[in-house]
Amino acid sequence: MTHMNDGELSSSALLHSKRWETGLVRRPYWNLEMVTTPKKVTLGKGRVNPIRTVRGPGRGVNAYVLDTGIRLTHQVFMGRASNFQNRTTTPYCRSGDLSMHDNSNTSHGTGVASLIGGWNGGYSISLANVINVKVFCEDEAENSLVAKAISDITAEHRAFVQDRPSWFKGSIINMSFGLPDHSPLVERVVKEASNAGILMIASAGNAEAGVPAEVASAHFPCNITEVICVTSCNRTYGWSRFANYGKGVDIIAPGERVALAHSASDKMGWFQSGTSLATPIVGSVLANFMAYEGLVMDTKTVRKRMFDNAVKNVIGGLPKGRGKNRTPNLLVNIPTNRRNPRGPPYSGAPS
Repeated sequence: MTHMNDGELSSSALLHSKRWETGLVRRPYWNLEMVTTPKKVTLGKGRVNPIRTVRGPGRGVNAYVLDTGIRLTHQVFMGRASNFQNRTTTPYCRSGDLSMHDNSNTSHGTGVASLIGGWNGGYSISLANVINVKVFCEDEAENSLVAKAISDITAEHRAFVQDRPSWFKGSIINMSFGLPDHSPLVERVVKEASNAGILMIASAGNAEAGVPAEVASAHFPCNITEVICVTSCNRTYGWSRFANYGKGVDIIAPGERVALAHSASDKMGWFQSGTSLATPIVGSVLANFMAYEGLVMDTKTVRKRMFDNAVKNVIGGLPKGRGKNRTPNLLVNIPTNRRNPRGPPYSGAPS
């Protein structure tokens, strides 16, 4: 695991074209170029050339990160990270570290959050509001308390929909984890959240060391129909061999040796791998669609944008499968990183 210090943080600037205004990420990491360029390109190992995005990408989207807590003061969030309902302790754990801080050994929650909303530092293409919902205070989360967290988020989302503040562009729940057993209760509240207009995304899961990857359709909650199930690729457009696969997967995103924030300090980052990291990268792209079009409750259209703009058949090494058992060869993308930003920024965008 390689550590780095983000003392020099990337900045953004607005450019103007005849058709749409663009933002610029000046010092992005390679995974941002991969998900904004609509073709296979040669990518470096670290930072790459500046990339274009839509203006204010993901701004106004609430991204709820169910995880180990978040270091809210990390510079990548630029003040956009907050605790769910302004809590100082989590009600979604019975024991362990009940503070809202990310004191995990892996810095998992902070890292995941930086990929869905860590614009400053070049970790993400999204300016979404990052909301800390701590459900892991020890090694495992409890199904009933995960369900309670999702239910409480759904209630907050419905309140925003009813009040409709001008800034609000919708909600995403990021679940970069798997639960050991299928839970009818969790499945029910996930479906309720989706029906309320919340976009649900989850990781396909990773194989343990020395154990082959398995089909994602066995990984809960990723295997719930309403959940977008995400697996991982690397910077050379190869399937990550640790990543689960199969017909249960909806989309692929970079998740191997990606740069992300670390909770040890407000400037620290490192490189890590996992489908847990591919998942918030998908969330950052979807937040762009939601914010640009104001898709507050229209999860069907957001899914359509995801599939219509995905780069097809560029991921190599996927496990062989026949017919419906084959892993969809779809790389998540929003094709804003082009020299001449004329025409709509992506397929389906309003003119």
